[in-house]
Amino acid sequence: MMTNKYKKVPSQGTNRADKKEVRIVSNVLKETPSWMFSRVDRSGPFEWPVNQPDELRILEKLRSFETMKWAEIEGSDHHLIPIENLSKLAQARLSEIKLDDAPAVFSFHYSGKARIIGIREESVLKLLWWDPEHQVCLSHKKHT
Repeated sequence: MMTNKYKKVPSQGTNRADKKEVRIVSNVLKETPSWMFSRVDRSGPFEWPVNQPDELRILEKLRSFETMKWAEIEGSDHHLIPIENLSKLAQARLSEIKLDDAPAVFSFHYSGKARIIGIREESVLKLLWWDPEHQVCLSHKKHT
């Protein structure tokens, strides 16, 4: 589980050519989520349901998380999945859309088999896929 993320920024107040970088620690789990829609995949096997009835239901589900902290959200139902644990189809699609450098995706349980998939950077989830049949990360559990 990724709890802290480090961000490198140039140190302030120096004109040196070899400016040192300072690490700023951000505790993502204490922050509330926000959503980015600019990366939704509009084609392929897990395309986002743009202007379809499912999209409104997904938005309502995401809205229900906006008052929670990531620490409250993360757990057995909503969690990070390392890229190497994704299905071959999902890994191939990430490569096609040039997002295969992400270390993991975040999976939100929607209902039954359905999942909302994104890439989390700090407290922002870059929404990516709608996975109504749980094909992004194959599960061996019943009913998932």
